[in-house]
Amino acid sequence: SDCFYAYLFGEDGTERWRRNLQAPVRRLLAVDVNQDGCPEIVAGCDDGSVWVLDGEGNTLGVHRTEAKLHGLASDGEGRLLLGSSDGKLTLLGL
Repeated sequence: SDCFYAYLFGEDGTERWRRNLQAPVRRLLAVDVNQDGCPEIVAGCDDGSVWVLDGEGNTLGVHRTEAKLHGLASDGEGRLLLGSSDGKLTLLGL
């Protein structure tokens, strides 16, 4: 959302939670970052920050790049690959 929030809705359409991520949200992934069998929500924001949230909306981690985020992907093994506007690729583990 451009209003800085990530939202999670239930199957019936009711809002379960919302979280202010301090910048417009550009990319979202659901991936098991901490390898506990449950997916986390990964949000890449316009200011270069990457937030990892649990299913209840609690922050598990925040990484801030020095440039705008251009790409965000999972490597399938709990790590995140970030591409930023300064040409850097970063591999993050939680």
